[in-house]
Amino acid sequence: MSAARPSDTLPRLAFRLPLDPARLRRVRDRIRDYLHGLGCPSETIADVVLAAEEAMANAVRHSGAADELEISLAFDGRDLIAEITDHGRGFDASRLDLARPPDPTAPGGRGLFLMAALLDELQVQGNGGVAITAVKRNARREPARGYAKRRWLAPAEAIYHDARNVALLEEIDEAVVAYDWEYRYVHLNAAALRHAGRKREQLIGHSAWQAHPEAQDMPQGIALREAMELGRFAILEYHVPTSGDWVETRFYPTTFGVTVVSREINERKRKEFEREELLEAVRDGEARLALASRAGAIGLYEWTSDAAYWGNPEAYKLFGLDPEMPVTFERWLACVHPDDRERLAGRMAELVRLAAARDEEFVDRDEYRIVHSDGSVRWLEAVNRLERQGSQAVFRGTVCDVTERRRIEEALRASEASHRDFFETLQEGLVHPLPVIAGLELAMRSLPAHSPALVGGDFCDVFRLPDERVLVVIGDVVGKGMRAAALAETVHSALRAFATIDGDPGFVLGKTNDLLLAGEPDDAYVTVLVVVLDLDSGEARLASAGHPGPIRIGGDLSQMVEPLYGPPLGSFAARYPTTTLLLEHGQTLVLFTDGVTEARSDDMLFGEERALGTVSVLADESVQDIADALASAARSFSDELRDDLEVLVLRWP
Repeated sequence: MSAARPSDTLPRLAFRLPLDPARLRRVRDRIRDYLHGLGCPSETIADVVLAAEEAMANAVRHSGAADELEISLAFDGRDLIAEITDHGRGFDASRLDLARPPDPTAPGGRGLFLMAALLDELQVQGNGGVAITAVKRNARREPARGYAKRRWLAPAEAIYHDARNVALLEEIDEAVVAYDWEYRYVHLNAAALRHAGRKREQLIGHSAWQAHPEAQDMPQGIALREAMELGRFAILEYHVPTSGDWVETRFYPTTFGVTVVSREINERKRKEFEREELLEAVRDGEARLALASRAGAIGLYEWTSDAAYWGNPEAYKLFGLDPEMPVTFERWLACVHPDDRERLAGRMAELVRLAAARDEEFVDRDEYRIVHSDGSVRWLEAVNRLERQGSQAVFRGTVCDVTERRRIEEALRASEASHRDFFETLQEGLVHPLPVIAGLELAMRSLPAHSPALVGGDFCDVFRLPDERVLVVIGDVVGKGMRAAALAETVHSALRAFATIDGDPGFVLGKTNDLLLAGEPDDAYVTVLVVVLDLDSGEARLASAGHPGPIRIGGDLSQMVEPLYGPPLGSFAARYPTTTLLLEHGQTLVLFTDGVTEARSDDMLFGEERALGTVSVLADESVQDIADALASAARSFSDELRDDLEVLVLRWP
């Protein structure tokens, strides 16, 4: 890998990507992020993105290339140099006249003419593929005062060098790392340096691949590249062999590159592993026996298909029977609690039938209540193992008292139900009833996490602004429990208050972020998406504080909308850029929290692609049906919902 770039060089954007239309759509959005972060005016961004999109689309449709498409953007002073190369069939570039308008009836030839009109210089080489080199003059504004002192940092990156914000980052426990467009380290806080095991000067200005070449093909490296190249938010959990820690890492695409936030989750993973071990122990007969032996004495007994019983003294004690008297099936069954007696008699008859029909050994387990002569009721756990002795079936069994365990389980279930009622009541306060707005169809679906302890701070709201536009907000506090719910309500109230001052979504997020940073230092932060919709024109303006963009469906369209991302609220000072899109009548926006995309089945996440696939076929359904279908799909996919989820659907009819 190359060494750190010269102090006067801006980051270069360079990707190698397969000719996949879905990925190229995301690359287009990341090109827009790159140019925005380096101070290009919106008109220049629009021209360059359109020209690059035309070149990439031509490569997908016509090149027939097997190799990846190469894309590079770099600045020479204020001039932008763009290079796009495919390795397909190519054409005779010597016959190309970019100054002559193309024949409108011809099947092709318009793309390069359009690019030449949008850009100031265009060179095309067509031997063995197509290599396009283009120049856009004066693509950048003049740098801000003091910019030269910040070496090669772009203006948007300078937020990491504000003393107050650096101090905030140093105080939080999470490791925060910021990368520029060339994967160079822009900032690492103290926690990140501890994880890296290196000094700051050994990393700042150097590429992540130079510091950790082995990481490029690891899940963390792949997630970093996809966040950089495709603007794809990701969350990973993985084990760090060098430290022995379990880490949760989130990858946030930004207008200056990527910000990565990591936190140690050893305690949570320990509890998860203990839970899995306990479940495995419960599934396994020998492990159940070991647990029972630690809980108390075990009774051993034997019975045959002709219902003759005998056992050790502990078995007689647990059954509440006199060891001096012979045990018959009827005598034993008389000790069973009346509510369990009929079921257990049928179960024993079924075991005898199975024993006669099967030659192989098998194990049967059951729990039932026994009533002792003094009236006390005890829960017993019995494990019967069938063995064959010639033509006769012999059942050898173990029995232990599990009354205390059942009592604890009942208490836990009652406590969990009580806590769930409390948290669901609390969460209902965060999900505000949808208003009735003429000219807009609205629907919402909420699902809580499976455990009350996991209930978090998801919230959403829709309301009219003073200028009659409609503001839609959806958000998620990173954290669980009472604290997350309280922070969610604080953020929701602030968003409403600032929206009455100025309905610009970037202003609303920026002011709310300032409010959180001005309070007591906190390690919690909030992802929020704000959409402001003009019901007269269909214009929707979006701003995101680290929150996934919505899905847009309707007609022949089905796509993820990628806004310009800012950092989560409460993390550090920032400005929040806005993205504008124009809805057509009948189109629908589907907003959701990460409880949808991060619904987990084993090691797989539900993800954006499944979310897009679920709603893409529902464009003609009602908005409530769409909300219900996406929430149900995420819940069905997941073994257990580990996070709340919110789905909010709006349609311009």
